[in-house]
Amino acid sequence: MEPFGARVFRFFLVALVLSASLVGNAVVVHTAITARQQTKVFLYFLVANLSIAELINTCTIPFLVVYDELGTWYFGEFLCHIVSPLQVTALLVTTSTIAAIAMYRCWFLAFPMIAQRLPSSRRLALLVITFIWFASIVLVLPNFIYNTEVQGPHGHVWCLTLFTGDTIDTFPSTGLQVLSFLRIAINFVVAVVLVTASYLIVLYKVRALGKRSRVYEHNSKGASQTERNVEGFELGNMCHVNPAFCADHDEQRSYENTQSSEQQTILNVTTFEADIFNLFYAIVLIFIIGYYPYQIFYILEYTGKISIHWRYLKITRKYLLLLAFFPSALHPICYGTMSNFYYKAFTKFILCRN
Repeated sequence: MEPFGARVFRFFLVALVLSASLVGNAVVVHTAITARQQTKVFLYFLVANLSIAELINTCTIPFLVVYDELGTWYFGEFLCHIVSPLQVTALLVTTSTIAAIAMYRCWFLAFPMIAQRLPSSRRLALLVITFIWFASIVLVLPNFIYNTEVQGPHGHVWCLTLFTGDTIDTFPSTGLQVLSFLRIAINFVVAVVLVTASYLIVLYKVRALGKRSRVYEHNSKGASQTERNVEGFELGNMCHVNPAFCADHDEQRSYENTQSSEQQTILNVTTFEADIFNLFYAIVLIFIIGYYPYQIFYILEYTGKISIHWRYLKITRKYLLLLAFFPSALHPICYGTMSNFYYKAFTKFILCRN
């Protein structure tokens, strides 16, 4: 049994997290909409999409908290079809957007010359965001359709997903379990794999470019101006005698110029979007700490690894659920403290400046 004081404190934290999430994410979305065109790079569209998903998730929290506390669904058949599936959709969009940010960072830092030929930021962002929402809704569509109110014991009403032919005695059915674990695999396992792989590719690429840069600088310092002039004169003679040799040399110089261009592109992208790239690590860390414990607990409870008679089952679930609310509130705080772009936006909002 949860002590009364602890329960009041938990409700206070829920209210605090909800308020911070609503205000913070609303400011982020408003900033993305009203920002000058030249500041609207691809990453800012993704961050705005992340905030929209977390706003939607925040709006579903009060319904889920009341349902969890009272053990009965008071909000009717229509909201039974909407609230929980919408929350799952928002969570899928959140993890997919984080994975998209990681892949974008990898693409632009590891393959900058190819990335320069991508469509414009607005167009590419619209395509990526549309795909993320479409795929997420498709994965949750069975819940939108088959969620229904069910009469439980002692006058309780439950909101459950019952496929055609399912009953409360067979809940959760095999089909529902497969669907749930498929979503968990996509939502968390695939996201972690993509984020980790993207980070390792960028790390390898940056180290390789740094090593080639040091070798090139060392060779350049070792040659005097006279030696370089002689080399140029001899190269001209060799080109006159053997054009194939000249073609090979030009290809080598073109390769060196390409590497230099790649390094400059990496420098430019990192300088322009460094604040977003830096806060990306904070976003991922907060997400893992906030969401993963509850998902692991959910899997253990769902598969029967945790006994329903365990005395701390309900209170553990409640506090892990509370922990899962925090990323929606902490992410906007990261934006405001680690990004100059969003710091200015939050400063204007707090000080009521236009």
